[in-house]
Amino acid sequence: MKPKKITYEMHVNLGRRCPGCGADLSVAAFDKDRSRKDGLQCYCRECAKSQHQDYKNSKHGQKKIKEQREKYYATIKGHLSRVFFHMNSRCNAPKTHNYYRYGGRGIQNKFTLDEFRSYIINDLGITSIEQIRGLQIDRIDNDGHYEEGNIRFVTRKVNRNNRHDCCGRGSISRGKS
Repeated sequence: MKPKKITYEMHVNLGRRCPGCGADLSVAAFDKDRSRKDGLQCYCRECAKSQHQDYKNSKHGQKKIKEQREKYYATIKGHLSRVFFHMNSRCNAPKTHNYYRYGGRGIQNKFTLDEFRSYIINDLGITSIEQIRGLQIDRIDNDGHYEEGNIRFVTRKVNRNNRHDCCGRGSISRGKS
């Protein structure tokens, strides 16, 4: 006679020991894992969460996270995400070191992340990270917002010369005396 297959619903009433904490817990305390015979993970949710956190904090985990991050930022999508978040923090985060030059002057970011990526790729025609490697985002009208028609990618030298406090056109005080 063929043994009866135990389903997840039948497991709910049964108990199970977690090898991490050694506690006898109900099956509801374990996440599902379709690759295992019984359909449940080995460790309870709490132990699995702490193991994952330990891995992330380990040397190997940090190395893996760094590799994944570098791989993502090497793509056009990842690079534009980084540019967007730096642009957004300059305009919206008062604790950012150069907020007084952007958000402090009323400069706003009028894009969402998806709109920004779409504008750069479709309207400006930048399809490869190689086209903007080494360039910085710049506002054409220095007193205008980050919005369609007012951004471009330029070299560092051009961007430095386009500063609000450059060439005697006025200076910005940081509020410190």
